[in-house]
Amino acid sequence: MKYLTSIFLTGLTLLVVGCNTSTEVVKDTPKNCTLSGGEVVEAGWSGKDTGSNFCNQCSCMQEGPNMGGLVCTEMACAPNTTSKAAKAQDQYQKYDNSEMPKLHNLGIMNLGPYNEADGTFGDLLFDTSLTLPIFIEFGASVKRVSRSGQSYNYANPNFEFRGPAETVVVAPIDGLITQLTWQPADGYVQDDWEIIISPTLHSSWGVSIDHIVSIDCDREGAVPIRCDQSLQIDGVNVEIGTEVKAGDVIGYIGNWMENGTKINGRTEITLFQYIENYETRSINTVSYCPTLSLAKPVESQIQAAVVDLMAKYEIVHEQEIAYDESSMVAPGCLKSTVEKN
Repeated sequence: MKYLTSIFLTGLTLLVVGCNTSTEVVKDTPKNCTLSGGEVVEAGWSGKDTGSNFCNQCSCMQEGPNMGGLVCTEMACAPNTTSKAAKAQDQYQKYDNSEMPKLHNLGIMNLGPYNEADGTFGDLLFDTSLTLPIFIEFGASVKRVSRSGQSYNYANPNFEFRGPAETVVVAPIDGLITQLTWQPADGYVQDDWEIIISPTLHSSWGVSIDHIVSIDCDREGAVPIRCDQSLQIDGVNVEIGTEVKAGDVIGYIGNWMENGTKINGRTEITLFQYIENYETRSINTVSYCPTLSLAKPVESQIQAAVVDLMAKYEIVHEQEIAYDESSMVAPGCLKSTVEKN
């Protein structure tokens, strides 16, 4: 009997010890899981893993023999090399990358034809007493002097036209006004407007018309009267968001220096795109050759007009090499693009 009692007590002791051991294991089992990217989740969590295992679905077990363990599917994940750039784009993108707009004109209402009798080229004018060109081609090396008196050269990013102050400016594309800036004279002949027309309000593309005044301004005289009236389209003041159609009259070309001729105005047309670097949060501007970006119905006509403008200028001014046509990638363009950082 004592022997049986001893066995019973020993068995009971072992049973109690076994129970205590089992309880101790449950108590020490971790209840959190660590994802591949280092994030800690609680038991019961379910979702996508992170880090190099980002493509797999995982669960942090909350019961059973794998409690506190991370159980995942086992697909091979491609290297996630674009995630950083994509996140930066989502966070900092300012412009939408819509399609490049096509120009329906070059901003001048009547670009040609040449009239030998009065020396006009449509709305523009040839005058041999003016030694400066009336058309500056895209990509040409232009010399400027800074306010500090230092001279520098840069590649011209636009088509610049110089003509009589009453030359009419028209919209080159359909779109919206996305910039409207009055430019006062400050050591530089201006006192005129710059506008940007874009396909949409947040488009990365735009067409700048720099140096333009209201159609209500008096443009007579060798030096036209300063006029800061608002730009108008069909009698309605232009503002940010104003809808514009290609061919709409926007105003007259802006002011240029007095030079003893009737060529006392100028305007510049620039087709450009903002190129965003999302990671550095910087924006570069790339300008494009206008005659490489024309709407198909007017492409050949406008290109021919630019060729004729340069040819007639060289004949009238007796300057055979005023323009280096043989080096041009398209009529009026020495480059396809000009980048400004």
